[in-house]
Amino acid sequence: MVSSLRFYTVDAFTKAPFRGNQAAVIVLDSADHEKIAQDEELCQTIAAEFNIAETAFAKPLGGTEVQPKYLLRWWTPTYEIPLW
Repeated sequence: MVSSLRFYTVDAFTKAPFRGNQAAVIVLDSADHEKIAQDEELCQTIAAEFNIAETAFAKPLGGTEVQPKYLLRWWTPTYEIPLW
């Protein structure tokens, strides 16, 4: 189990603060990715705890500063959203 996670809450689809669609974004390092993103039940529990429209689990894959690349899994409080 992981004792702490680095996360952000963001407002998507808006230019104004506290508007748009709220989402949680959890940025995982490689070790956390192995513990969390592969455990669907844990991802679902974390998303339900945030209880907002979406919770994204992102693992940096490199890329550039201008165009970073991430492995992404996206959850609502009740199910995973397939991105493919």
